[in-house]
Amino acid sequence: MSNLVNFVKTGKKIVGAAINYKAVIKKKNLLKPDKPIFFLKPTSSYITEGQSIKVPEDFEITQEVELGVIIGKTCKKVPESEAMSYVGGYCLALDMTAMSELKNARQCGFPWALAKSFDTACPVSRFIKLEEIPDPHNIEIWSKVNGKLKQKANTNDFLFNIPQLISYYSKNITLEEGDLIVTGTPPGECKKLAREKGGPWCIGKGFDTSCPVSRFITLEEIKDPHNIEIWCKVNGKLRQSGNTNDLIFDISQLISYITKYMTLEPNDLLLTGTPPGNLPVDKGDLIEAGIGDIINLRFEVE
Repeated sequence: MSNLVNFVKTGKKIVGAAINYKAVIKKKNLLKPDKPIFFLKPTSSYITEGQSIKVPEDFEITQEVELGVIIGKTCKKVPESEAMSYVGGYCLALDMTAMSELKNARQCGFPWALAKSFDTACPVSRFIKLEEIPDPHNIEIWSKVNGKLKQKANTNDFLFNIPQLISYYSKNITLEEGDLIVTGTPPGECKKLAREKGGPWCIGKGFDTSCPVSRFITLEEIKDPHNIEIWCKVNGKLRQSGNTNDLIFDISQLISYITKYMTLEPNDLLLTGTPPGNLPVDKGDLIEAGIGDIINLRFEVE
């Protein structure tokens, strides 16, 4: 319990449910999704009461009030019938969203990451004990801006309930103690967005084992990171080969742009993009990859 009280400091990820109120689907005339839609927010977006929400320059942001579910113990592939036993507590959360960036991303078919992940984009309440909310599927949540009611709804209007969310997420992503699930926001007075193409890429990029990495490589081993060969083979056949001198945005530009909106912390990993040739792999395949003759790694696909 003591660790969960400090979920803001101990949790590793924030998983957000999108379009999870029936009233939202009705109001926006959306097609009902057949499985939960979700996105990820970094824990660097947390703030707690007493801190201020900071609007990045040129951003247009809106508030989205949500019930937060805090995972009490690590879980993977949890059946719905057991899911509530993995809930350690709750919180109230605001999923602050940069609607200007969200709209642009949707129009281009890009991920929503920046719109959901800027610093201060996840204000949360204190930890709420299980006994304080006996039935999380029948509570009212609301938000006001400058004293004016903007959102009000009951969680009995969830499209996917908490066991369904936990079961679906844990099928693909390991949920760990202190992780937060924000369960979606009800309709309210927000700027209406066009129904554009594109959405979050989270399941495509965030499933377990989706980021195999090599050992740590020292600065001395890579004298010029903007002029190195990287390659990838599958079953011994070369699939990808490129030089980082072909990067559209170099490392300095990436770090500068990202840190304009998001705090990068020690040991964070920045992936700089991949050269052409990324084709499907199958179970039983052997993937090999390398940086010139500096390092190579091997992973089997199961």
